[in-house]
Amino acid sequence: LRVNNDACIQVNNQHIDLVNTFGDFVLWRKDDQPSYHLASLVEDEDGCINFIVRGRDLLFSTAAQIYLARCFGFSSFPACRFIHHGLVLADNGQKLSKSRGAYALKDLRESGGSFVGAVKKAARVLGIKHNGLLTAQDLKQAIMINDKDKELKSDG
Repeated sequence: LRVNNDACIQVNNQHIDLVNTFGDFVLWRKDDQPSYHLASLVEDEDGCINFIVRGRDLLFSTAAQIYLARCFGFSSFPACRFIHHGLVLADNGQKLSKSRGAYALKDLRESGGSFVGAVKKAARVLGIKHNGLLTAQDLKQAIMINDKDKELKSDG
């Protein structure tokens, strides 16, 4: 997809010059599969997702997906609340990601752990105080507070 030269996308409080930070991008891969950007955008739009937590390394990808969503006339995805967190490390110090086989909360619950235990594990991995967290909503609120604190520190 060719990105317009004047494409400036706002992601939360950041304005991103898409041409100079991300550039043109692929929507369909050579192996006849949709790109990550297209597939995840369509899935999130179809599911009316309104809150997305991603690594900070995906900030420019988020801007590209917002641009693409606007090209398609989608309304849900561009209106999402996005949180881009810093690098999350596993207990062994390695980057925690799906591509490295990291567990999802669902996997932690299915392996015999309690949901509360899974929520607390997620908070601990994200570097968030986990005392008193009992629900996914508690975790979401803690993430938002933690993210807001980091935004204030980085803006000052």
